[in-house]
Amino acid sequence: MIYAFNGIQDRTPLWDHLWRFTGQVDGPWAMAGDFNCVLSASERVGGNTPNAEIEPCRACVADCEVVDIPATGSLFTWNNKQQYVDRIYSRLDRFMINKAWSDKFPELYANFLPDGIFDHTPCLLNSSTQVQQIRSFKLAKNLKLLKPSLKALNREKYSDIEKSTSVMQKRVADLQELIGKV
Repeated sequence: MIYAFNGIQDRTPLWDHLWRFTGQVDGPWAMAGDFNCVLSASERVGGNTPNAEIEPCRACVADCEVVDIPATGSLFTWNNKQQYVDRIYSRLDRFMINKAWSDKFPELYANFLPDGIFDHTPCLLNSSTQVQQIRSFKLAKNLKLLKPSLKALNREKYSDIEKSTSVMQKRVADLQELIGKV
């Protein structure tokens, strides 16, 4: 089980320990918990994601030769519980395995439940052959729900894009001509 410190420098001993541990284990192993960092900028919405946070964790994951198990449910496993534009969502919690574990338990997946009163989402470990069907069904359902909003946005904001482009090009040409006269 992992609980990484909040500070980037404070996590360095954890990455070193995991790397040493990897060299001592022959066979299946897993690590799970709160890594307190993301592996890519796409795993955070809101706030900033410095490379100094991403790179050490990403290097540790590569050195340990582990991957996230398939997951369903909430993509973001933590949020700061702030309101509106101050809210930050991140994927801080993970369940990672090596190849030997994956070979032994190929149907294992994590189900991250909706967040509740706590800042982290609960996670259930499951074993089922249905994980891919669950994920694709949710995706199709979400895309269908999103379609009317996207169509309306397209109609309202981008319906006459060619005309708008022509108007803007004319304005730029007029400004260039005016600047040339000054």
